[in-house]
Amino acid sequence: MKNLLVLILFFLFSVSICGQKKSDDEISAQDKILLQKFWTDFTDAVTRNDKGKIKTLCEFPFYCRPCIDYLGSKNSNLVTVKVSRDSYQKKYYKVFLKKN
Repeated sequence: MKNLLVLILFFLFSVSICGQKKSDDEISAQDKILLQKFWTDFTDAVTRNDKGKIKTLCEFPFYCRPCIDYLGSKNSNLVTVKVSRDSYQKKYYKVFLKKN
């Protein structure tokens, strides 16, 4: 009985160790460079309150949680807001800019 328990524990432990995914999901050097460039451009645009530049860096539509604050009607069931290019231009750009 003791040997069976040890065998089962060894099996579970080995499956756990072998089942761990190796770090194959690392970001490539090229992707790191692209991400760094995007992040630099994005933070610069936000710092300068450049609504147009932020618009060029976004892919529309996107979903936005903080944009709920800018809805006309307060629907408590919403988790995110789908932001189109037009709706970004009208009101949702405010999420990215400094509040005065």
